[in-house]
Amino acid sequence: MVNPVKLIGAFKAGETSKEDDGYWVCYEVHHFEEIPDGMFNQVVLEQKYAVLHFRGHASEIFRVYHHLHQWIEENGYKRVPDKWTLELYSKWTEKEDHVDLCNPIF
Repeated sequence: MVNPVKLIGAFKAGETSKEDDGYWVCYEVHHFEEIPDGMFNQVVLEQKYAVLHFRGHASEIFRVYHHLHQWIEENGYKRVPDKWTLELYSKWTEKEDHVDLCNPIF
């Protein structure tokens, strides 16, 4: 693992449904060798992101995404729902998360 304390959440907004949120919990690695049973490898290609740092309770994250999406539109960018949205967690507890919300844009 590149950084075992850094948790990554990944999903494609255009591929979610009520039955399946399509959310992947990930860690960054240097190599795809000896992948444990039940785990998969996934390569996220380089892309451009709008990033907003969130610090607060996980229940507030949807509200913060609304602000990020609004910023994207107001600044002349377009969201890309078929590309990977990333949530880069540097801290997560029952009371507070520290996460960079990375929304793919063009």
